[in-house]
Amino acid sequence: MNHHPNQVPKTSTMAIISLVTALLCIPLVSIIFGHLARGEVRKSNGTIAGAGIALSGLIIGYLQIAALVVFLGVSLILTASNLGSTFEGGREDSARNWVNFTGKQFIELHFLKTRSYPDSLDDLMESPRSGSTPVVKQASDLEDPWGNPYQYRYPGEENPDSFDLWTVTPDGRTIGNWD
Repeated sequence: MNHHPNQVPKTSTMAIISLVTALLCIPLVSIIFGHLARGEVRKSNGTIAGAGIALSGLIIGYLQIAALVVFLGVSLILTASNLGSTFEGGREDSARNWVNFTGKQFIELHFLKTRSYPDSLDDLMESPRSGSTPVVKQASDLEDPWGNPYQYRYPGEENPDSFDLWTVTPDGRTIGNWD
């Protein structure tokens, strides 16, 4: 120590800033000023105090950063786990729309062109009469969002005066035009 024995060392302003910004939840500033203050105190040969205050600012600042990282990690994991159910719900909505609207329109258009319901959904890909285009051009238009063919029955068991159009989700739930 190169200061007079009765002289009280002044407290590092940077140490105070480090602790105050840590208490105000500004961790990056508290960490920077904490490191600067500890260096200042170390180089002062006892004329500047506040190493403990700076250390407190550093500890609180690093704990806040760690808490933020944990919070962001947990949030990311929860968000990612919910995305699967979000996409799955979208697939179910798509299947429901197909059996109630798109698929139903395909079959009704076939009926208008031929005056009869198709025996199977494959009939929708054949020209009902010479010179006319098929109702459906590709087999993938008759597949559900999981890549399985939609199911069709005429006359329907659920719709005895019409037809049944349905699919089954990977977890075994039926989505049909009678829901």
